Amino acid sequence: MSIETILYKISGDLTQNPEVLEEIKEMAEDKSKIIDVIFGFGTRLSDELNRRNIHFEYIDGVRHTTEEGLQITLNISEEVKKWLEQQFSGYKNIALISPVEKIGERIVNTNADEIVLQRKNDYQRIIVYTKEGRNKDKLNLPNAEVRYKK
Repeated sequence: MSIETILYKISGDLTQNPEVLEEIKEMAEDKSKIIDVIFGFGTRLSDELNRRNIHFEYIDGVRHTTEEGLQITLNISEEVKKWLEQQFSGYKNIALISPVEKIGERIVNTNADEIVLQRKNDYQRIIVYTKEGRNKDKLNLPNAEVRYKK
């Protein structure tokens, strides 16, 4: 049996979209496919930081914020990951990749698109789900399928 490696990148605005989740589950029914899912949550994070009046700015596409802002980033990432784990429960060939991790006492936040670019050669297929109206041409991945949803 030939193994196919697939990376899904899901915009945070679409992590709860039933069509997107169902497609990934259908793909995972084929046990010859190994699927990694990297998820975002940028809109939700920006809304929360703004609500709390916590400063953030973008430098080279990466959000920079205060220590309190980083903790909120980690908390939201963990919430989204836990929810997705529940959605993909029972699918042993699906792994979730968070763009945020805690290394020792330090919280490291990476733009999910950057992770896709760094790992593009690890996959035979890359499928990017993003919200309509967003430009994902910046990914510059000729082998990526970009799918837009409302």
